[in-house]
Amino acid sequence: SLVTQATALGNVGRGVEARAILQGTAAVAEDTGHLTTALRALNNLGAILTADDPISSMAMAERASDLLTRLGDLRWGVRNTWDIAYNAWDNGLYDKALAALETYEPEEMSEWWQAAWKAGRIWVELLRTGDTDVHPQMVEALAYYSDHSDPQLRAGIDGWECNAHTAAGAWDDAYELAIKIEDPTGQAAWEAGRAAAWTRDASRVAAATAMAELIEPRGARMVRGVRLYLDATRSALADQMEVASQQFNELIALWEPVAFLDDLTCVRATFAMLVGHDDPAAAKAAQDAYDWLAETGTHSYMTVYAEGLPAVAHSRAAAR
Repeated sequence: SLVTQATALGNVGRGVEARAILQGTAAVAEDTGHLTTALRALNNLGAILTADDPISSMAMAERASDLLTRLGDLRWGVRNTWDIAYNAWDNGLYDKALAALETYEPEEMSEWWQAAWKAGRIWVELLRTGDTDVHPQMVEALAYYSDHSDPQLRAGIDGWECNAHTAAGAWDDAYELAIKIEDPTGQAAWEAGRAAAWTRDASRVAAATAMAELIEPRGARMVRGVRLYLDATRSALADQMEVASQQFNELIALWEPVAFLDDLTCVRATFAMLVGHDDPAAAKAAQDAYDWLAETGTHSYMTVYAEGLPAVAHSRAAAR
């Protein structure tokens, strides 16, 4: 079918073609009442866009949610609702994420999804509060999946645990777990890379770069961004600040239209932390990062990224 063919194109890096076919297929299928086909097209399109345009991926999940309401499909509905919650908290929309997690009662879901719902609520609490007591609760919640051996699932769960370590400022734990992920993804390389940057460890940057080189499709915007982040970090650690500044600016321009805002905030804070606030572009990046964290109430990263934020953030972080 067109959906299968387009998805195959997306999996080999031909995202523009895949996107056009899947968008067209979804529109025609919906207009002609073939809702299941439209849903498959939107679901696969959202998966493909995750590596290149996460914001559009979130829009696909919300559009699919409307179709699922019309279809009354519980199994797909739970999965799609999870995508909405995930995308929401990655953009600092914590109330929206929690509202999505209120869509289904526990008895309507499998034990597997009940564990995910529990972890999701704890995750939002950790992001909002930065409470160090919540961090072990998050790790414990993810331990439910420790016996699952599917490589893709394992990589996703381990990547989420890395993110939890980052939100708690446990950079060493984040790096050690990320660099060992057997089925490396863009997320794994990102988690290893930012832990390497924030610990200012050149050997870790080199290892994360080697991991990033294995990720396909190489041309995906998010994957290119991870490599550029590592390049900029390496330049800064080599005291090539002008080069690093140019690379960080290039990365911000690449990701700003499409990236999840928590990732973009990390890039901006890293820029200021490594290059220094005397660089005008780095100072602006620091202010932009602080503004988003303050607006969304993301106190975890307000503390973790304090060195890459304006001076006002240092005093607030110290007061917490």
